[in-house]
Amino acid sequence: MRGYIYIAVAALLMLFPTLANRYSGYSGQYLVAFDMRQSDYFANAVVYVADNKVMGAMGYVLGKAYSADAIKDDPLIPQEIKDANIPVYEGGPLGRDSTLFILKHVISGKDEPAWQGYKVHVMTDEQKAAAVKDVIESYGDDTDEPRYLLFKGYSGWAPMQLELEMLRGIWLSADELGVSLDNALLEDSGVLWHKVFKNVSQDTKKKLGKIY
Repeated sequence: MRGYIYIAVAALLMLFPTLANRYSGYSGQYLVAFDMRQSDYFANAVVYVADNKVMGAMGYVLGKAYSADAIKDDPLIPQEIKDANIPVYEGGPLGRDSTLFILKHVISGKDEPAWQGYKVHVMTDEQKAAAVKDVIESYGDDTDEPRYLLFKGYSGWAPMQLELEMLRGIWLSADELGVSLDNALLEDSGVLWHKVFKNVSQDTKKKLGKIY
């Protein structure tokens, strides 16, 4: 009997890397803060989950834009970005004083756009110059939506932390915003919360035991 147990454990260990690589969790979905204390940073927040793997999750808060004065005085933001008046958003409580992200719109093959994040501070000078050039050109062309978004800081979860918070009802998930991602960033976070909450599934709302 013990031999079968060893074989089963060995098989699971062999399969784990494959299963882990396939796990995408809540990637590409929007989290609607629900069971939060009003003093919590994420109260009335909507978070776009850029990546969710077995080892944790990472996303960006929507609807929290930095003021022009805050951007002007921020040493993390390249001067070319400041001169071009490119908007910068607060992605979350982690790394706000040390990390600037450039999110690039990539083709996902799905109806909703996918965004891939790059840390500016780990780029070489050449990579940074090219990225900044692309960002400025993205906001200068005639397309309806920018291909790049800039965030200071991020929202992060340890392995299985987000999944546990979802089970506890701290967050609700919505497959879509109801508005484009760049338009969502222009909304006040409280107004955006109510708009996105409408896209939470009816089955989920029924489980809450309340009428909305």
